Amino acid sequence: MAMEVLTQVVMRDLYLAWTPDGEVAPILLHKIAKKFDPGMSGMYQENTAGGNDLVTSQRIRGKVDPKGTFGYYKASTGEAIAAEFLNEGTIGTLEWGIEGNATGKPRASIKAQINKSNTPVELDGLVEVEIEFVNIGTEWIFDPATARYTTV
Repeated sequence: MAMEVLTQVVMRDLYLAWTPDGEVAPILLHKIAKKFDPGMSGMYQENTAGGNDLVTSQRIRGKVDPKGTFGYYKASTGEAIAAEFLNEGTIGTLEWGIEGNATGKPRASIKAQINKSNTPVELDGLVEVEIEFVNIGTEWIFDPATARYTTV
C-alpha cells in the first residue's frame, strides 16, 4: 500500500462568497478575509435509557453559525469595498469552500443573516470588521458532507 502525500490546506485556498438578498453578483469575502470559522456544531438532548438511569446524549440537529474577520479596503473612489453589505441585519446567502471552489471540492452554503458587525480600530493597523452570521434557513443549501463543486 502506497503512502498518500498530504498537502496542507491554507487560508489562501478558501472560497467565501456573500450574496445579499436582491444582489446578483456575490461579494468575494475570501479576498479580504483574515479569519473564517464555519461554526459547525451539533445540538444534543440528554435522555435516560431504561431503568438503569444511564444518561445519554442524542443528536437532535446540526447548527451552523459562521464567523469571520475581514479587512476593510478602499476603492479608488474612497469608498470602503463591501461595507454597505456587511451591516448587522443584512440577509443573504453565504457560501464557502474551505479547500477552494475547484471541481470536486466540498461546497457549503446556507441562508444567513448578519447577527453582529463589529469594527474595532487599532492605531496604525488595518481596519477590520468582525462579522457573525446566523443560519436562518431550515436546511443547508449545499451540505459540505455531500455537496461538491462542479464544472459549469
